[in-house]
Amino acid sequence: MTALRRTGGRWLSLAATIALLLATAAAGYLAGVGVPGNDGRAPSMTGFQDATPTTDSTPAVTGSSFECAFGDGESYSSPYLPCVELQEALASTEVRGTFSAKARAASSVQMQTWTVYGGASVSFRAPTSPVAGVAVDFVLDGAYVATFDAVVTVTPAYVPQVMIPVYTPLAAGEPVELTGDDIVSYEVGTKRTVSNPLAGTPLTLKTVLIYDGDPSLGNLVEGSEGPPAFAATVDGDGKLPLTVGEYGPLGPALLLNYVRVLDDYPFSSEVGGLRVVMGPVAGSADPTEVDGWVLWASTFVATA
Repeated sequence: MTALRRTGGRWLSLAATIALLLATAAAGYLAGVGVPGNDGRAPSMTGFQDATPTTDSTPAVTGSSFECAFGDGESYSSPYLPCVELQEALASTEVRGTFSAKARAASSVQMQTWTVYGGASVSFRAPTSPVAGVAVDFVLDGAYVATFDAVVTVTPAYVPQVMIPVYTPLAAGEPVELTGDDIVSYEVGTKRTVSNPLAGTPLTLKTVLIYDGDPSLGNLVEGSEGPPAFAATVDGDGKLPLTVGEYGPLGPALLLNYVRVLDDYPFSSEVGGLRVVMGPVAGSADPTEVDGWVLWASTFVATA
């Protein structure tokens, strides 16, 4: 399997990102982080099915090995924080946008894995069964081109030298063109198409739905072009600590990472300003490992 590894410098950048989250909770900043194993901006040929992290050695199991000091002057000891090198950090964003009242009342969460094959396109429709909420597409690998019926917010790949992330609104109907590490937030039911313009490289992404109602694929997917066009699975379900609207004007901050659970350390559902929404889910097939994707949400309410 392809190892998802990160250099020491990248881990220091990630620690700074989490520091920003905890030190500026009132402002609600949560920086996006790059996908391990794909540090460049160009799509890689690595398939998502090969993206289970591996490690060459197990770090020393001591309290100090897992202690992360942040800019708020506090330190948090947990082997599952994204600043710990054993745990692979992927991406993070604030779910920003102008959403309907029904969407802002949502708090149930579902995470899905999508693979859109080379040159294929998937069409989406307005829901046939009632569902409202907001969604985030985390592009893990490949090239993503999508259209929406409403304004969306794009968070580009994390740049270590830029501490404050850039959130860019795009108008309804404007093509949203992303590559690995990029993120788009939107209201559920407004996505119309997702296409993979690269014939030889699959597009892989995680979709996180914060919803109330029927989030099933059949309720949102209209059809596809190209044989075969895509594969999609549900990774797991969870619940936000608050509704979307209760997080304040900046919306909930989400962070996605891949976690390996250690035998001597119970998995903690809350550390510092982060709380687990779901996970670990969709881990490797190795029966000796307890691992998988973890979705964290901020516990603070943004005020500005």
